Amino acid sequence: MSKSTLTGARSALFLLLAINLFNYIDRQVLAALEPDIRATFFPAGGVNAMTKTGLLGDAFFVTYMISAPILGLLADRFSRWIIIGSACAFMEPGQRRIRSRGDVHDPLCDSRMRWNW
Repeated sequence: MSKSTLTGARSALFLLLAINLFNYIDRQVLAALEPDIRATFFPAGGVNAMTKTGLLGDAFFVTYMISAPILGLLADRFSRWIIIGSACAFMEPGQRRIRSRGDVHDPLCDSRMRWNW
């Protein structure tokens, strides 16, 4: 093997490892945020709080398992921009209803909040 072939193989391996890392991050976000979700939506001594927040993970995986093949087929047949635009249009009324309740603070829409980075 020549040195350029070995360098290209290492670059490809690094790229695939990075893609794989980012592929699994979305599956870990819910587990990382579970204590904050539990503290926000359940009382401090809630009896079933752990069970209910645990079921969120199951609901995520079942939804992911059902929607991934369907969206994969749609992405093969239609423009991905149309699919993304449709999803945004579908989600906007629900987000507007949630924000209109007044007790939910959206960091992207609330001008009073400061980024704490």
